[in-house]
Amino acid sequence: MIFYEDPDEKSSWMMRAFRNIVTWWAMFVGLFGVGIISLLILGPPLGAIYNVIVTGGCRGDSPRNVTIDAREATVLRVIGDRGDLSVVGRPGLTEIQVRGVACASHRSKDDVDSIVLNTSFEGGKIIVAVIIPASIEGGRLDLEILVPEDLPRVEIDDAHGPVFVTNVRELEVTVGNGVLEATRIGGSVNVSSLRGSMSLSDVLDDVTVDAIHGYGTVEIDGVGGSVVLGVNRSGPAKIANVGGNVIVGNAGYGDLSVSRVAGYLLVEENPGGQLQTDRIGGSVRLPGNSDGDS
Repeated sequence: MIFYEDPDEKSSWMMRAFRNIVTWWAMFVGLFGVGIISLLILGPPLGAIYNVIVTGGCRGDSPRNVTIDAREATVLRVIGDRGDLSVVGRPGLTEIQVRGVACASHRSKDDVDSIVLNTSFEGGKIIVAVIIPASIEGGRLDLEILVPEDLPRVEIDDAHGPVFVTNVRELEVTVGNGVLEATRIGGSVNVSSLRGSMSLSDVLDDVTVDAIHGYGTVEIDGVGGSVVLGVNRSGPAKIANVGGNVIVGNAGYGDLSVSRVAGYLLVEENPGGQLQTDRIGGSVRLPGNSDGDS
């Protein structure tokens, strides 16, 4: 049987295929072009939105750096305002190195120079203070401070923002609103007040926390001395691996877990929440139980 192929039909099919290819290619180029144009148009606003999400709308990065001779110093006192704060002890240092970045929101970026970092040296105490005018919208000064690891004492009074401290001798802290994380402390830790969460670990001597508020968590792990937690109005608390005693004045409404304590455990008040104890070396005294063993 012989099949006859009409040249006109074959040519028509080829033309349709060619038109389809051209049409699809035109659509691709058109969509690609629209995408590029859209990216060019929407790129800056999307970048601004991303910046607001990631950095809180921080603009006008401006460095604040200073180096202070610490050979005669016995105390570093840091007075922070808004921003991240990090204090790190380094071996071999004879000076305090302050590295800061000031910034503000887009509408206040022209006023970023009004954010000031003051330093002074008074009677063996080095003071590093942040001053941010209230009129600066979104103003903040992030600080990283390197100190000699054998500096006898570090004091921090921070208004707002996370505070991270590691490898220092003795530490005293007050945080208005934020998070405190301290580890590898070669002496005692004293927290006067904190609104937020707290994590303390690897502390050679005693830990004393006067009051903690807010809705965060409290974690204390690895303390060579005793732990005294005055008032916990934050959230659940976990205390573990303590070489001395554990005393809790008011456990608050969150759950309290205490484990692996060489000395005794005393909880004076427990308005709400569950109490869990494990491996307490001495006596255990809980509300409603004047004396008992774990």
